[in-house]
Amino acid sequence: GEVTLVDGLVLGAALPRLDPRSPQGGVAPGLEGRLYRATEDGRELLQSWTEGSIEVVVPGPGVYRVEVWITPRQLAPYLGDVAGDYVETPIPWIYSGAMFVRG
Repeated sequence: GEVTLVDGLVLGAALPRLDPRSPQGGVAPGLEGRLYRATEDGRELLQSWTEGSIEVVVPGPGVYRVEVWITPRQLAPYLGDVAGDYVETPIPWIYSGAMFVRG
């Protein structure tokens, strides 16, 4: 999407939940959301969170996106002997599309 920057413009994002049909062991996965802003000077992490949702007042023009990383602890019962190699390693799960904020 694309919007024009105005005073008090807020971006919000919420962490997703696993689909009930997904494999789910006795331990919940770890989730981390990350809100990034890209400008001519590079990319900066504006906020990260591990529960619920966030709302952030947009600090200026740029291209914003959200990433969700998952630590797939819920898969341990399904991975057998190799579980230890994977279930404590955060991996990218979701990348949002770009949100353009024009000045």
